[in-house]
Amino acid sequence: MELVSAAKMRKAQSQVLASRPYVRSLQQTLTNLATLIQSSGGNVSHSLLEQREIKKSYIIAFGPDKGLCGSLPINIVKTYAKQIQSFSTREAYNVLTVGKKIVDFSVRTNLPILADFVKIKDNPEFLDIAPLSKIILDDYASGKVDEVKLVYSQFVSTLTQQAIVKKILPISREELFLEDIDSDLVQQEKVSQTKDYIFEPNPESIFALLLPYFVEMTIYQSLLESKASEHSARMVAMKSATDKAGEVIFDLTLSYNTARQSAITREVAEISAGANALQ
Repeated sequence: MELVSAAKMRKAQSQVLASRPYVRSLQQTLTNLATLIQSSGGNVSHSLLEQREIKKSYIIAFGPDKGLCGSLPINIVKTYAKQIQSFSTREAYNVLTVGKKIVDFSVRTNLPILADFVKIKDNPEFLDIAPLSKIILDDYASGKVDEVKLVYSQFVSTLTQQAIVKKILPISREELFLEDIDSDLVQQEKVSQTKDYIFEPNPESIFALLLPYFVEMTIYQSLLESKASEHSARMVAMKSATDKAGEVIFDLTLSYNTARQSAITREVAEISAGANALQ
């Protein structure tokens, strides 16, 4: 199981690390467009940017489908439960669950599940989250929900996975204009904004097209992070189990040899005693 998990872990880690620059570039492109629209006297507006009074929230929780991955499921469930406890009434939220462990917890605690998704393949594709993204975007555009948050395990390293909560709707100005990242990236972005781009048919149309896609990519990225975290945690857990089993085998072998030596010594003593008695 350790070897199988290691193979899956390498693929999942490669996938999530390759997707991060793409999402960042997409965010930078949106920043370029928004800045260009503002500089030309236009209004950066979209339904996904609309700040409303929060009457209804959606919580999208990502978790593993299987166990044997250490404390990862517990950490996710704790963060998920803490987020749920922040709501005063059941009518104030709905949950969308991804992964059997999260689904089981939601069912046991009788949470208002809007949709659940299980048995997503180990190397998910963008189309695998299309149904989930459609629910989110349609309900937000129609006004059924005023806020959407993600709960997932962010992949940091093979030994470290961090359960986090991330708000994806409405899209904040800080996220849109890259005000939440370090100054070096902001400076690079300002340099790139000085380049003369030609957008067809116009920046407003492209901005309106890319903004929902950015939300979909954020959800997809969260799924990749969750999968990489799951396989990494399982590989580490199985390696620990293998090491512990080796220690138990060593201790049992030592106990067996000690008992066997005692038995042989006792038999030799009995034989010697019998021989002396005959003499």
